Amino acid sequence: MRIAILFNPKAGSAARLDALRPLLPDATFIPSESGDDLAAKAVEAARSGRFDRLAVAGGDGTIHAVVNALAEHNLRIDLALIPLGTGNDLCRTLG
Repeated sequence: MRIAILFNPKAGSAARLDALRPLLPDATFIPSESGDDLAAKAVEAARSGRFDRLAVAGGDGTIHAVVNALAEHNLRIDLALIPLGTGNDLCRTLG
């Protein structure tokens, strides 16, 4: 499976992604500069056809930005959530 992991390297929790790198050696880690940049990179990754799944590492705001960008462009791709935010209300609600 070809997976892209989108994340904000400036977020304090981004360091926890280092533990995933050895477990997912074939994953492509895509850093972003801002919420808008993250949304644009998600759209680009989904359109590229290079990935079977996008994983979003972050909190509710990060996930919100990506989901809305994909919906705005009517893009369908499997989406995984890596809860690294402080609240993680969405992930907690989804169980």
